[in-house]
Amino acid sequence: MKKFVKLATTLVAVLFVVACSGSKNKEESRLVEPPKPVTATFSYGYSVSSDLFKATTIDVYFTDASGKEVHEKMTTTSWSKQLKDVKPSFVGKMRIVYTLVQDFEPTRAQHTFSTTYKLAYETTAGSSDLNDKSNSMTLSKNMVKGYLEAFVKEPYIYSLEVK
Repeated sequence: MKKFVKLATTLVAVLFVVACSGSKNKEESRLVEPPKPVTATFSYGYSVSSDLFKATTIDVYFTDASGKEVHEKMTTTSWSKQLKDVKPSFVGKMRIVYTLVQDFEPTRAQHTFSTTYKLAYETTAGSSDLNDKSNSMTLSKNMVKGYLEAFVKEPYIYSLEVK
């Protein structure tokens, strides 16, 4: 009988320890914070040469963090915008519309017309992507007007999706 009591006491003690450690694990799991949702910082950028800036007015249309298209005029040769806390699957779109300045006259023997765009993002999970490109062309004075008339006909559209 002594063996039975000793065995029963040992069994109860083991069950008590197991039961208590189970409660502790449940309590600890309730203290763990749920993971934060993944968000991203999204950046737009656009720049042009001073010759192109003098010859045209430049309107930038871009998608804001809510998905709405917003319009801004370029007031210098470089424009940028940064959006914080956008969600994955956000698609940043940038549309550039040029209008010729009516009284622009090429004055130098050569003019350089260049553009650079950049769309980029970085997520809180560490992923990132970049869509960028630069173009440049130097033209003689007699070719400038024809080039600009063709250049401003269509908007330039760029996009990048946060993944």
